[in-house]
Amino acid sequence: MSKRKPLPRTMASGDSIIMDELLGEKDAKQLRWQSAETLKRESGKMKFTHYLTPNTSFRFETMHTEIRRITRSKLAKSVLIEAALQLALDDFEKRGENSKIIKLLL
Repeated sequence: MSKRKPLPRTMASGDSIIMDELLGEKDAKQLRWQSAETLKRESGKMKFTHYLTPNTSFRFETMHTEIRRITRSKLAKSVLIEAALQLALDDFEKRGENSKIIKLLL
């Protein structure tokens, strides 16, 4: 199987580069091009299974599809979940009781 090079990123059609703003340019660039195959090869990954409400599942699938369209990549769902968890964890570690996750749960 031949390895295909990723498509170049463009600023066409008002692409706001959401992931750059959330994760920083370097981390977002790495995240954009990381595929499911790359994840499987990486060591130290663990599999987790959790149940989601239909609404949350639908919103996640919609976000995943939209981010793949914006980044023009085959972004793995696990990469997107890890990025979202990292954002929540960073916010919680920084703000504690005032974090968005605590406000959502209370």
